[in-house]
Amino acid sequence: MNQQRRQEILCSLSSGEKIKGDQFAKKYEVTRQVIVKDIAILRAEGHQIVSTPRGYFIHQEIGRHIFVLKNEHPATLEAMAAELHCIVKHGGVVVDVIIEHQVYHEIRIVLDLHTQKDIDIFMMKFAKSGDAPLLVLTKGLHYHTITVDTKKQEQEILQALAKMNDIQIVEVLDK
Repeated sequence: MNQQRRQEILCSLSSGEKIKGDQFAKKYEVTRQVIVKDIAILRAEGHQIVSTPRGYFIHQEIGRHIFVLKNEHPATLEAMAAELHCIVKHGGVVVDVIIEHQVYHEIRIVLDLHTQKDIDIFMMKFAKSGDAPLLVLTKGLHYHTITVDTKKQEQEILQALAKMNDIQIVEVLDK
C-alpha cells in the first residue's frame, strides 16, 4: 500500500505539474506528515523531487543551459523585482537565490520563478508580510541559479542585467 502510494505520487509528479502535499494527503486519506515521509523516501531512491511553496515537482532540466549568476544591487524590493523580471523577460527561469552568510555559510532558497506572474505573486508576499529579502543580510550581494533554453538567452540576460547591476557568471552547470 505504501509503495503503491509512492509510485502514484511519482506518476502524478511526472506530469510536470506542481502538487501540494495537502492535495496528496487528501487524495490518499493520510496525514501531510505521511506524504512528507513518502517524498523523503522517493528522494532517497534518487528521484529529483523539489519542494516549493506552490507544491512538489520533479526537477527536469535535461537539455537546458544552467548557470549561477553573482549579482549585486541595492537591497530593495524594487531592485530585486527589476532583476527577477529582467531574467524571466529574456527566457530565464530563476531556480533559487543563494547568499553567503558569515555564520550560516550558504543559504539557498528554491524560488522556481518561470513567469512575470510568478514574480508578481512572490513580490506581493513581501509586500503583505513586511519581511525583508535575504539579500539585505549581504547588503545586496547574492547568487541565482538560472536556466535557459539557449546560450543566446543567457547572453541576453547578462547584457540586460549588466546595464542594471554588477553581475558575473560564477559557474556553468550544463546538463
